[in-house]
Amino acid sequence: LPRSATAVARGKTSLLCIQPGGFLLKIRRDPTFAFELLQSLSARIRLTNERLLGSVKEGQVDQESLRKILDKGAA
Repeated sequence: LPRSATAVARGKTSLLCIQPGGFLLKIRRDPTFAFELLQSLSARIRLTNERLLGSVKEGQVDQESLRKILDKGAA
């Protein structure tokens, strides 16, 4: 699906545009690409979790609100 957000580069950036159906082909041709993508995505999830927990500890988000946020993500 199309992105639901915008992105802005903070520095020199390389962009890889993949046409529909090309993603699986890219993974088949370059398994390292898939591994690096998974590493990047898991690092982003880890960072997001740390930020959410930090917000709860600082009182910016209460535990019930956090639970609702996480429940929406699981749906």
